[in-house]
Amino acid sequence: MMKKSSILIFILLISFVQFTFAQKKKLYTPKIESCPCAFKADSSLKTRCAYLIVPENRNKPEGKTIKLPFIVVESNNPQKKKDPVLFTGGGPGAGSLGIVRSVHRRSIIQNRDFIAFEQRGTQYALPSLGGNEIGEALKTAFKNNYPKDSMILEGTKRLRAKLIAQGIDLSAYNTVESAADIEDLRQALKIDSLNLWYFLQWWSDDDSFT
Repeated sequence: MMKKSSILIFILLISFVQFTFAQKKKLYTPKIESCPCAFKADSSLKTRCAYLIVPENRNKPEGKTIKLPFIVVESNNPQKKKDPVLFTGGGPGAGSLGIVRSVHRRSIIQNRDFIAFEQRGTQYALPSLGGNEIGEALKTAFKNNYPKDSMILEGTKRLRAKLIAQGIDLSAYNTVESAADIEDLRQALKIDSLNLWYFLQWWSDDDSFT
């Protein structure tokens, strides 16, 4: 039930972002920049790779920009439908691009193009908010028999401090901005509509932290 509710909330957010964009003029223009492919689909399918370039914080449109990679895998069906499937992962931090390696085995590619989109802050995005601080904190906890939860918190604080020192605006890495990224991608690719495939991965109660 939690997963279904979260997916519904994400879809509603995208709808809200679309309505908001329609009501006011954007102060920036999303850009597309070709880039090397982190992954490619089966050789029987055409693969295109690029970055979506958008403001890190849309409340500061003249400020820093971020690059969000995406991969378009084209269906070979000449009668394919015009509304592609867009896949993105979450939950948090999961990368989204690797799925293209198996898309040739999925029925969705038979009549639609497939887009894998990397959310802001995740593995292949620029910047990525990853770091080894939490992993190192856990190693210290196991080695010295320290409380795991307190060490995870300590690692999180260290990672947060490092990212802030790098000039990253952590307040801009949230679901609303991610929904706006998808809408910007849709517009930049001149797609009228798309089908969202959103994967959620949840921590267990023992592993969760904020």
